[in-house]
Amino acid sequence: MKSSFSQEDLESKLQAYLNEFYHQRIVPLEKEIIRLGGKLDFEGNQNNVNLIINRFLPKNPFKESRENIHYWEDENSYYYRFFKFLFEYCLEKELITIKKPLYTYKETFSYWMWVFGCIDELNKELNLVLSVDEQKIVSPIEWQGQKNICIYLVDYLDKKRYIQSRKPNELIKEHFLPNSTIETIANTKTKFRWNKGDKEFDNMPLKSIELDKFLSELSMSLK
Repeated sequence: MKSSFSQEDLESKLQAYLNEFYHQRIVPLEKEIIRLGGKLDFEGNQNNVNLIINRFLPKNPFKESRENIHYWEDENSYYYRFFKFLFEYCLEKELITIKKPLYTYKETFSYWMWVFGCIDELNKELNLVLSVDEQKIVSPIEWQGQKNICIYLVDYLDKKRYIQSRKPNELIKEHFLPNSTIETIANTKTKFRWNKGDKEFDNMPLKSIELDKFLSELSMSLK
Protein backbone atom coordinates (compact mmCIF):
# COMPACT_ATOMS: atom_id res chain seq x y z
CA MET A 1 0.00 0.00 0.00
CA LYS A 2 1.44 3.36 -1.02
CA SER A 3 2.06 5.83 1.79
CA SER A 4 0.07 9.09 1.70
CA PHE A 5 3.01 10.96 3.24
CA SER A 6 5.34 12.89 0.96
CA GLN A 7 9.08 13.18 1.54
CA GLU A 8 8.50 16.74 2.77
CA ASP A 9 5.88 15.53 5.27
CA LEU A 10 8.21 12.87 6.64
CA GLU A 11 11.11 15.30 6.93
CA SER A 12 8.87 17.83 8.69
CA LYS A 13 7.70 15.22 11.25
CA LEU A 14 11.28 14.06 11.84
CA GLN A 15 12.40 17.64 12.36
CA ALA A 16 9.59 18.20 14.87
CA TYR A 17 10.68 15.16 16.90
CA LEU A 18 14.33 16.26 16.81
CA ASN A 19 13.40 19.78 17.89
CA GLU A 20 11.36 18.46 20.78
CA PHE A 21 14.25 16.23 21.88
CA TYR A 22 16.58 19.23 21.70
CA HIS A 23 14.35 21.33 23.92
CA GLN A 24 13.56 18.66 26.49
CA ARG A 25 17.00 17.09 26.81
CA ILE A 26 19.68 19.40 25.39
CA VAL A 27 18.59 22.96 26.27
CA PRO A 28 18.56 22.28 30.06
CA LEU A 29 22.11 20.93 29.78
CA GLU A 30 23.24 23.95 27.76
CA LYS A 31 21.82 26.32 30.36
CA GLU A 32 23.50 24.46 33.20
CA ILE A 33 26.85 24.57 31.39
CA ILE A 34 26.48 28.33 30.91
CA ARG A 35 25.38 28.82 34.54
CA LEU A 36 28.51 27.06 35.73
CA GLY A 37 30.70 29.32 33.62
CA GLY A 38 31.24 26.99 30.69
CA LYS A 39 31.05 27.80 26.99
CA LEU A 40 29.22 26.02 24.19
CA ASP A 41 30.93 25.43 20.87
CA PHE A 42 28.54 25.53 17.91
CA GLU A 43 31.11 26.25 15.23
CA GLY A 44 30.48 24.32 12.05
CA ASN A 45 26.78 24.06 12.84
CA GLN A 46 25.77 27.64 12.16
CA ASN A 47 22.98 26.83 9.71
CA ASN A 48 21.31 24.05 11.69
CA VAL A 49 19.29 25.87 14.31
CA ASN A 50 15.66 25.14 15.07
CA LEU A 51 15.24 25.93 18.72
CA ILE A 52 12.15 25.24 20.74
CA ILE A 53 10.80 26.16 24.14
CA ASN A 54 7.58 25.35 26.00
CA ARG A 55 4.27 25.72 24.18
CA PHE A 56 4.71 26.49 20.51
CA LEU A 57 8.17 25.52 19.36
CA PRO A 58 10.19 28.42 17.94
CA LYS A 59 11.79 27.97 14.56
CA ASN A 60 14.47 30.35 13.28
CA PRO A 61 12.68 32.45 10.61
CA PHE A 62 15.23 35.25 10.73
CA LYS A 63 18.29 32.96 10.60
CA GLU A 64 19.73 34.38 13.79
CA SER A 65 23.34 33.64 14.66
CA ARG A 66 24.28 30.68 16.82
CA GLU A 67 26.42 33.09 18.83
CA ASN A 68 23.14 34.07 20.49
CA ILE A 69 22.52 30.54 21.73
CA HIS A 70 19.01 30.85 23.16
CA TYR A 71 17.97 33.80 21.03
CA TRP A 72 14.25 33.28 21.58
CA GLU A 73 14.63 34.65 25.12
CA ASP A 74 16.71 37.66 24.05
CA GLU A 75 14.63 40.84 24.03
CA ASN A 76 16.82 42.24 21.24
CA SER A 77 16.46 39.23 18.94
CA TYR A 78 14.34 39.44 15.80
CA TYR A 79 12.24 36.52 16.98
CA TYR A 80 11.40 38.12 20.34
CA ARG A 81 10.68 41.52 18.78
CA PHE A 82 8.45 39.96 16.12
CA PHE A 83 6.12 38.44 18.71
CA LYS A 84 6.26 41.56 20.87
CA PHE A 85 5.09 43.72 17.95
CA LEU A 86 2.48 41.13 16.99
CA PHE A 87 1.11 41.23 20.54
CA GLU A 88 0.84 45.02 20.39
CA TYR A 89 -0.93 44.82 17.02
CA CYS A 90 -3.48 42.26 18.26
CA LEU A 91 -4.11 44.34 21.37
CA GLU A 92 -4.55 47.54 19.38
CA LYS A 93 -7.02 45.85 17.02
CA GLU A 94 -8.84 44.35 20.02
CA LEU A 95 -8.20 40.82 18.77
CA ILE A 96 -7.11 40.15 22.33
CA THR A 97 -7.87 42.26 25.41
CA ILE A 98 -6.60 42.69 28.95
CA LYS A 99 -8.86 40.59 31.18
CA LYS A 100 -9.11 42.91 34.16
CA PRO A 101 -9.22 42.29 37.08
CA LEU A 102 -7.90 38.76 36.42
CA TYR A 103 -4.77 39.86 34.59
CA THR A 104 -2.73 43.02 34.09
CA TYR A 105 -1.15 44.22 30.86
CA LYS A 106 2.22 42.85 31.99
CA GLU A 107 0.75 39.44 32.84
CA THR A 108 -1.10 39.22 29.53
CA PHE A 109 2.06 40.15 27.62
CA SER A 110 4.12 37.62 29.57
CA TYR A 111 1.66 34.83 28.82
CA TRP A 112 1.59 35.68 25.10
CA MET A 113 5.39 35.67 24.93
CA TRP A 114 5.54 32.38 26.84
CA VAL A 115 3.07 30.73 24.46
CA PHE A 116 5.39 31.56 21.55
CA GLY A 117 8.56 30.57 23.40
CA CYS A 118 10.00 33.96 24.38
CA ILE A 119 9.81 33.38 28.14
CA ASP A 120 11.27 30.24 29.63
CA GLU A 121 9.51 29.84 32.96
CA LEU A 122 5.98 31.20 33.06
CA ASN A 123 5.42 30.67 36.78
CA LYS A 124 7.99 33.35 37.54
CA GLU A 125 6.11 35.90 35.45
CA LEU A 126 2.45 35.63 36.56
CA ASN A 127 -0.10 33.73 38.57
CA LEU A 128 -2.61 32.04 36.28
CA VAL A 129 -6.27 32.04 37.26
CA LEU A 130 -8.07 28.71 37.52
CA SER A 131 -11.71 28.44 36.48
CA VAL A 132 -13.36 26.63 39.42
CA ASP A 133 -16.40 25.53 37.41
CA GLU A 134 -14.50 24.02 34.51
CA GLN A 135 -11.26 23.08 36.29
CA LYS A 136 -9.05 24.74 33.70
CA ILE A 137 -6.81 27.75 33.23
CA VAL A 138 -8.45 31.02 32.21
CA SER A 139 -6.29 32.04 29.27
CA PRO A 140 -5.13 35.67 29.41
CA ILE A 141 -5.02 35.78 25.60
CA GLU A 142 -8.43 34.37 24.68
CA TRP A 143 -9.22 35.60 21.16
CA GLN A 144 -11.86 38.33 20.88
CA GLY A 145 -11.90 38.75 17.11
CA GLN A 146 -13.22 36.46 14.37
CA LYS A 147 -12.30 32.88 15.13
CA ASN A 148 -11.16 32.08 11.60
CA ILE A 149 -8.69 34.99 11.75
CA CYS A 150 -7.14 33.52 14.91
CA ILE A 151 -6.87 30.08 13.33
CA TYR A 152 -5.43 31.61 10.17
CA LEU A 153 -2.83 33.60 12.14
CA VAL A 154 -1.50 30.55 13.99
CA ASP A 155 -1.60 28.46 10.80
CA TYR A 156 0.28 31.25 9.00
CA LEU A 157 2.99 31.29 11.69
CA ASP A 158 3.22 27.51 11.49
CA LYS A 159 3.26 27.14 7.71
CA LYS A 160 5.65 30.10 7.28
CA ARG A 161 8.01 28.40 9.76
CA TYR A 162 7.96 30.90 12.60
CA ILE A 163 6.68 28.27 15.02
CA GLN A 164 5.83 24.60 15.06
CA SER A 165 3.85 22.12 17.11
CA ARG A 166 2.78 18.53 16.68
CA LYS A 167 -0.63 19.52 18.11
CA PRO A 168 -1.29 23.07 16.89
CA ASN A 169 -5.07 22.71 16.96
CA GLU A 170 -5.01 21.71 20.61
CA LEU A 171 -2.85 24.72 21.44
CA ILE A 172 -5.16 27.06 19.54
CA LYS A 173 -8.06 25.79 21.62
CA GLU A 174 -6.14 25.89 24.90
CA HIS A 175 -4.75 29.40 24.57
CA PHE A 176 -6.98 31.29 22.14
CA LEU A 177 -10.32 29.59 21.46
CA PRO A 178 -11.38 27.62 24.56
CA ASN A 179 -15.00 27.41 23.41
CA SER A 180 -14.18 25.92 20.01
CA THR A 181 -13.76 22.21 19.31
CA ILE A 182 -10.62 20.65 17.87
CA GLU A 183 -12.68 19.44 14.92
CA THR A 184 -13.96 22.94 14.12
CA ILE A 185 -10.43 24.35 14.26
CA ALA A 186 -9.12 21.59 11.99
CA ASN A 187 -11.95 22.00 9.49
CA THR A 188 -11.42 25.77 9.38
CA LYS A 189 -7.73 25.30 8.58
CA THR A 190 -8.52 23.08 5.59
CA LYS A 191 -10.45 25.96 3.99
CA PHE A 192 -7.29 28.07 3.74
CA ARG A 193 -5.77 25.53 1.30
CA TRP A 194 -2.01 25.80 1.89
CA ASN A 195 -0.11 25.48 -1.40
CA LYS A 196 3.10 23.59 -0.62
CA GLY A 197 4.63 24.48 -3.97
CA ASP A 198 4.11 28.23 -3.74
CA LYS A 199 4.26 28.23 0.06
CA GLU A 200 1.20 30.45 0.15
CA PHE A 201 -2.47 30.10 1.07
CA ASP A 202 -4.85 29.82 -1.87
CA ASN A 203 -7.94 30.84 0.10
CA MET A 204 -7.32 33.39 2.85
CA PRO A 205 -10.11 34.76 5.07
CA LEU A 206 -11.69 37.90 3.61
CA LYS A 207 -10.76 40.02 6.61
CA SER A 208 -7.12 38.85 6.79
CA ILE A 209 -5.79 41.39 4.27
CA GLU A 210 -4.79 43.95 6.90
CA LEU A 211 -3.22 41.27 9.08
CA ASP A 212 -1.29 39.83 6.12
CA LYS A 213 0.05 43.26 5.26
CA PHE A 214 1.16 43.82 8.85
CA LEU A 215 2.89 40.43 9.10
CA SER A 216 4.68 40.93 5.78
CA GLU A 217 5.86 44.45 6.62
CA LEU A 218 6.93 43.45 10.12
CA SER A 219 8.95 40.50 8.84
CA MET A 220 10.65 42.63 6.18
CA SER A 221 11.53 45.33 8.70
CA LEU A 222 13.29 42.81 10.91
CA LYS A 223 15.32 41.10 8.17
